[in-house]
Amino acid sequence: IIQASDWHLEERVDPPTVNWLNEYNPDIAEARAKRYFQNSLKLIRKERQDVHLKTLVWHLGGDLISNYLHAELEESNYLSPTEAIRFAKRIILGGLKMWKENADVDRIVVVTSYGNHGRTTHKPRFSTGHKNNLEAMMYHDLAMFFEGDDVVEFQVADGYFNYLEVFDKTMRFHHGDAMKYGGGVGGLTIPVIKFIHRSNQQRKADADFFGHWHQLMPYSRVHGFAGNGSLIGLNAYALRIGASPEPPMQSFHLLDSKRGFTISAPIVVTE
Repeated sequence: IIQASDWHLEERVDPPTVNWLNEYNPDIAEARAKRYFQNSLKLIRKERQDVHLKTLVWHLGGDLISNYLHAELEESNYLSPTEAIRFAKRIILGGLKMWKENADVDRIVVVTSYGNHGRTTHKPRFSTGHKNNLEAMMYHDLAMFFEGDDVVEFQVADGYFNYLEVFDKTMRFHHGDAMKYGGGVGGLTIPVIKFIHRSNQQRKADADFFGHWHQLMPYSRVHGFAGNGSLIGLNAYALRIGASPEPPMQSFHLLDSKRGFTISAPIVVTE
């Protein structure tokens, strides 16, 4: 199970605005995305030495673009929202092609979640969120592109949650913005546990996968969730709110049919 979220492909991060701790632009974003696909392939090959690995579940978890969610992004982004979504689609298609040709898997199941940054409305919408989101539109376009493909299949959800049955377990995928973090003691863990408890009253899941918070949280057997990092890394907003600088990383997990989750590893995307 490989996660991809919070790429913010077209966003500008100028080094002086983050104390020279990071830099980001479309060229850097594309280079990091290529390393993401290459290094995830290395992890697949590494794990295949000892296990029979034939299915890749890819969570496209949202916020792949920054859009014009905040006013300042209208003046600072390198690309317009429509240009950014085309940029994201090209990178995704290239990565899927590379995996299909080199990962030696029978199935690539793409499970989607749209993020809060992709919306075209000022405030979030709930029942019609998918109808007003550029990423949701892109997912449906990609699903149509791969319709009938012998390896790649898309499971696009119009609601907030996307559930997938893997072996004897129910996986729940979502962007992560529905969880509210008040900045309390214990960090994000306690709000996530509360959110999972409430969500399980609707439909129980064995594991949750999400992004949004730009914080890599390896899968926990105790709590049953994994949080994804980001591709963009530290930006001026994160610096302003006092977020801890975290290297740009994404998540890789191995689910064994008999032993459950056995591996949770970062996918390094920087040089």
